[in-house]
Amino acid sequence: MRAQISSTPVLFVHLSLVNINKIGGPFELAHQFLEPYFPQGGLGYCNIEFDLATAQSATKYRREVDKVVRDLFKQRSWARLVMAITNHTDSDCGDPFTGYMGDQYVAAEIDQVSFLDLLLAPWSTMIQRATESYMWFFSCGALVNNAVSFTALQQSVSKHKITASIAFTAPRFQPNFTGLLLLAFAEQVIIESYHIAHAFPHMLGQSNKLGRHTDIILMMTDTLTGNLSAVRFFWTHIDYRPWGFHMPIQCPDCGIVDAWRSATKHRVYRFECKNRRCGKLYTFEQPPGSQLLMPGKTGSSSWMSIPCNAEG
Repeated sequence: MRAQISSTPVLFVHLSLVNINKIGGPFELAHQFLEPYFPQGGLGYCNIEFDLATAQSATKYRREVDKVVRDLFKQRSWARLVMAITNHTDSDCGDPFTGYMGDQYVAAEIDQVSFLDLLLAPWSTMIQRATESYMWFFSCGALVNNAVSFTALQQSVSKHKITASIAFTAPRFQPNFTGLLLLAFAEQVIIESYHIAHAFPHMLGQSNKLGRHTDIILMMTDTLTGNLSAVRFFWTHIDYRPWGFHMPIQCPDCGIVDAWRSATKHRVYRFECKNRRCGKLYTFEQPPGSQLLMPGKTGSSSWMSIPCNAEG
């Protein structure tokens, strides 16, 4: 890997659900981190709230974005586009919220003719003209944990030809925990121009604590074939997260805490309840197709990766 210092113009676009709390978010932090690298201009930021729940509110959003896009193109050509969507999701089906219907938020299916089409349609020309485009989904994990919504999300990302997209699996995802990951992205991908596939393990190596909160999904579009690939990154710890599996603090059978004595043989972890009358036993093996990542590795913990299609 060889780094360079890039001054290619970069535009940050933050699309957030109307009235959602985004104070002090990591996306704005990454933009602020980059400002000293662009003393002569070439770094843009725009923040747009969306409400797509009704035809009237969707039309208002489209007109607002059309004007913003025209003004942005008058400034310059934006070769690199970094977008984020901050939103809620339906915890059962993974559908993203679209806005207000009356006085309540409503969700809608994330398919090829729905949410992302409405949200990204006014930005399509800018996405197409950018040589690189990135999308960060700051939403709770149901978006990717539900198989139906995750499949639809991948189809939508592929359709809009986003270079790379990042989503998170935590059921109650906290965007502020991703601050170090966004700063590493800004430095390694935006400034040093590493390809995100090569940079991502090193980005994670600076974000070990994030792994205790969430797994991360990286989706990338092949520039030649247009095919989309997806990789899940997860954190492992020999005592608390063997091979990425969650260990309960309390034995679910007998109820004692600090419950486990462990043993390892041939990279297989065995955890047995210390209560001799209980006998609860867990056995963990490395998931097939997964690999340990060296950046950020310690004596007891590491990030790992596995292709999403290897998980069945």
